[in-house]
Formats: sequence, C-alpha cells, structure tokens
Amino acid sequence: MTELNIKLTNLKKGSNETLFNIKDEFFKEFNFSEVKNADFEIKSNLIKSDHDLSLSISIDGIVKNISCDHCAEDIAIPIKSNHLFVLKQINDNSIIDDNKIYFDLNDLEIDVKHLIYELISLAIPNKRSHKSINKASECNKDMLSLINNFSFRDKKDGIDPRWSDLKNIELK
Repeated sequence: MTELNIKLTNLKKGSNETLFNIKDEFFKEFNFSEVKNADFEIKSNLIKSDHDLSLSISIDGIVKNISCDHCAEDIAIPIKSNHLFVLKQINDNSIIDDNKIYFDLNDLEIDVKHLIYELISLAIPNKRSHKSINKASECNKDMLSLINNFSFRDKKDGIDPRWSDLKNIELK
C-alpha cells in the first residue's frame, strides 16, 4: 500500500517540503481508476506561520494509455496543477471540505493519498483527443476511416436512419 503522509510534528516555521513520486502501483489501489499507467511528481509544501497551517500541493506528470475520444488510439496526457489548502485542527476524524483539511489534534501526520488521487483524476480533461493534447498530433487515419465506414448515418441529411422514424410520431 502506497503511503503518502505529511508529518505534522517538529515543523519549523515557514516551508516544510515533501516530495512524492507516484507511478502505476499507486493507481492499482483505487479499483475504479481509469488511470493505469502514469508517472507523477507531487510536491507538497506545508507552510507554518504563528497562527495558521497551509498546504500547497503541486502536481506535475503524465497519464499514459488513455484512449482518444475520436480514434480510440492511446494518448499520453500531461497534467500540471497547483492547489492550496488551509489546515484546521478539530476534535474529530480527518475531513476534507473544499479548500480546508481538518485533522485531529492528536494526529502526527496527514494521509493525503485520497486527496492526491482526486486531484489527479479531476485534472484529466473530459475531452481527450490528439488535437486537444498536442496540436501537431493527428488521430489514426485508418481508425477514423473505419468509423466512417461503419457509422449508421444517412448520407443525404446526416441523420441516423434508425432515428428518422421518430419524426413521424404525433404528440397530442
């Protein structure tokens, strides 16, 4: 099991950096993860001041083997994101709420594994295509040709013939 813990003990004032490297094994722990092949560097910076604790998380890496929405060929998606959280001490179990992380007064460290997984998952774009990732890249022309050949579009008006009968339904 991958451990991604940030220590809360013996913190000096100012920056307290931690570096994590995340690879394929990390994502195997999450059963429903669409990410199977990835390489990330995570920099966490716990900033301690007289009255506050804040956590900055910087994610830089690449998700490999995600299917292109157009041609279904595997593409690599670069991910870069930065997030800032405020840490608050409470007497309950750890809770994460928007940009606040709550932790128990007795905790010696914070496990950020699920938080990092969510941040990576949310950073993956909804639309995944060669052109949206790399302007110079192009979709697999053979696959696009196959898709066009086997599509059910009516050549005249561009409507799938299975749906054209719906035009004849009279609604009262």
